[in-house]
Amino acid sequence: MANEKSKGISGWNEYVKPYQAESKFWFGVWQAAGRPREGELFILQRNAHMQYKYSIRRLKRAKSQILQDKFTQKLLNGGGDILQEIKKFRGQSTTISNCIDGEVGAQNIADHFQEIYENLYSEHTLGEDFDKVQQIIQERVHHGLQDDIDKVNHQSVKDALNKMKAMKSDAVFDFSSDCLKNASNKLIDHVTILFKWFLATGKIPAFLLLCTLVPIVKDNLDDIATSDNYRAIAIGSLILKWFDWLILILNSDKLTTDELQFGFQKLASTTMCSWGVNSVVDYYNRAGRTVYACAMDLSKAFDLVSWEVLFSELLERGVSPLALRCLLFIYSNQKCNVRWGNAFSNTFNVKNGVRQGAVSSPVLFCIYIDKVIKLLRCSMIGCQIQGVYMGIWVYADDIILLSPSRTGLQEMVKICENFAKATKLKFSTNIRIEKCKTKCLIFSKERVNYNEITPILLNELPLPFVNDLKHLGNVLQSDNSMTIDCNKKRAIFISKIHSLNQEFYFNNPDVILKLYNIYCCSFYGSSIWDLSSQCASKLYTAWNTAIRILFNVPRDTHRYLIESISQCLHVKTMLASRCVSFYETIEASSKLCIRFLSNLCKNDLNTVLGRNLFYIANDCFVNLSDLSKMLVKKQMKYFDVPLDHAWKVPILQELLNTRMNNLYVEGFDDYMITEMINMLCNE
Repeated sequence: MANEKSKGISGWNEYVKPYQAESKFWFGVWQAAGRPREGELFILQRNAHMQYKYSIRRLKRAKSQILQDKFTQKLLNGGGDILQEIKKFRGQSTTISNCIDGEVGAQNIADHFQEIYENLYSEHTLGEDFDKVQQIIQERVHHGLQDDIDKVNHQSVKDALNKMKAMKSDAVFDFSSDCLKNASNKLIDHVTILFKWFLATGKIPAFLLLCTLVPIVKDNLDDIATSDNYRAIAIGSLILKWFDWLILILNSDKLTTDELQFGFQKLASTTMCSWGVNSVVDYYNRAGRTVYACAMDLSKAFDLVSWEVLFSELLERGVSPLALRCLLFIYSNQKCNVRWGNAFSNTFNVKNGVRQGAVSSPVLFCIYIDKVIKLLRCSMIGCQIQGVYMGIWVYADDIILLSPSRTGLQEMVKICENFAKATKLKFSTNIRIEKCKTKCLIFSKERVNYNEITPILLNELPLPFVNDLKHLGNVLQSDNSMTIDCNKKRAIFISKIHSLNQEFYFNNPDVILKLYNIYCCSFYGSSIWDLSSQCASKLYTAWNTAIRILFNVPRDTHRYLIESISQCLHVKTMLASRCVSFYETIEASSKLCIRFLSNLCKNDLNTVLGRNLFYIANDCFVNLSDLSKMLVKKQMKYFDVPLDHAWKVPILQELLNTRMNNLYVEGFDDYMITEMINMLCNE
């Protein structure tokens, strides 16, 4: 009990301490009497101890109810990030370790991380090539100087501000991006002049170039006392981010990448990239051909970018010399420090990598590795469908190679290896195969004996062959099905439902629904699942069970009542809606490869997409051309309520609302309401 008292439970002295004192008293008497196991004294001692324990439980329940009520009110009023509020309610505050790699104390840990990051960002030395790049930029600055400055006007500066995300903090001044947006009318004139000055002089004030790195845990289930389990997030100047957006807008036509790059682009996503890989593999497998794949893992890719290579590429693309001069000044003069708790390390210089926290960094990185896509495209090694090259699929630094032969895949890996050496990047390899992050997989309808396959070599080390691998949050399998992915996310769904039911039992129905929709129903990647598969059917059954649990209705409640009782979309309708929404996205894509695959798949019932669209259109009683996300939500039902049972629905909803909100109804108690619910559900 000392542990409970140390937590400082409110009301302990008033509601628990008297029972604790009485329990101690009778325990002392019982002990002095020789600890009898029967008789009146034994009963008195036992009852006193039980009363003491019961008082603790009662106090905890009362405290939990108060917290739950506060949480409920916050959700109903639409306040805060729901996932963060759930963590607070559970007491899962983001704590930091007091020992990292043997270093103890906030200041020592901050200094330790500073040493790690300083070594990482100083891995490349700036040589003569970088000096040549600087010289070329300076020579080009005076050509078209005024034209570039004139492009900085009220509209372009305002467009740049609109691109900034809300609720972002400034590392230098005590304000957020919302403050800038709200005060934009008064700031635009001044900021426009300021940005013109930046471009004209090529200089940025030093205080805007300071960036604070905050290490955060990658995986809470892993060891939080080791620095390898931490990644740094950066907090920089919002004014500099604003200027960064302006540079991107003014040079948008020069900063394009290959269509097989899906990272940080409009109308492109991780799901689209995964679907593209699945579709190519499916095309080859249905033709009786095997596909050899390699998921390439770049180690600390963003941090190891060479400035010479990056700026040379930007010069080649014809990016504005004034913008390049500003970027060059920012990169050459940026300083970083590390924050751990309330402790700050000393500042240090950075000599490689794209800037942490900068909005231009993802775009610049995609440009940096764009050449490897072009190299493979020019080589024409890898998978092709009717002359359209689809041998490499990239999302930022996630690269997957596809080839119809093992030798072809080996050549592709060799091209990537040579590219990495030229650009000073590193692919993750390891002598111990189980620790190697770059992996190979063979997509085939037949079972493959990996022992008979000559291994693929990267940096003269063999790469492991696996039966499945994680790609952009989805699980790719050798049979090209999504069963593992679907089953895994179904298990997570069930786990979250049980957790939700335990913590919010008999809560407000609106709260239950809100938590259910946001917390439980993510189903990431479900847009490309086979909705007619056995895995999907198991998910539909799990959903029925979940709703029965959440609303505390009998297990044998008719299935046609479930959707109506919950007042939310059945999971089948939800997945169908997501599938149609994804289909609309790929149809609107500007990428040739995606539109080409879409045309191949949408009318073919042998493909997952074609099969899904066919079943959805049939369930909605419309043609494929008429399908839309809103139509699916409106017309698709898992089970229709029979007309002679429709009267039950409003009565059940009213009874459930009464019970879950603990409303008083004269003449009815909880037992009678529950009996009425059970009768209507089972009738």
